[in-house]
Amino acid sequence: MQYDIVMQKTFELNRLPSQATYSRFFHKFSQERNNVVFPKLGYRFLKQIDVGALTIDLDSSLLTRYGNQERAAMGYNLSKKGRKSHHSLITFISQTRMVANAWMRAGNTFDHNNYETFDQVLKKKKVELVRADNGFYFNAFLEWF
Repeated sequence: MQYDIVMQKTFELNRLPSQATYSRFFHKFSQERNNVVFPKLGYRFLKQIDVGALTIDLDSSLLTRYGNQERAAMGYNLSKKGRKSHHSLITFISQTRMVANAWMRAGNTFDHNNYETFDQVLKKKKVELVRADNGFYFNAFLEWF
């Protein structure tokens, strides 16, 4: 990216940092820091967009892991019983086809325990419809809405 003329013109910069600079910067982020920083960035970004009432899509996926990856844990894994996994959760905004928030959670995490997107990223936005897969069909989650 350091020599990418298009990026330089896009951001109106004479020079861009080297790949090593980006790597050092992003290496400082931990899961805890990500959970603080990125919802705030998402909120600031979405505050500038007005598309009316939003349709939110929630999608979760189970990713089987082999070995000892960080934060992988044994949870409900129908296809590979007893294996560690990560349980991703992605929140999409249908109108803009953008990701509002995403998490790579431990495999023993349930779908219905993350409301951060609505409390932090989408606060002050009108959410008209929420679509989710069957992992979110849980009474406490539905009552929260």
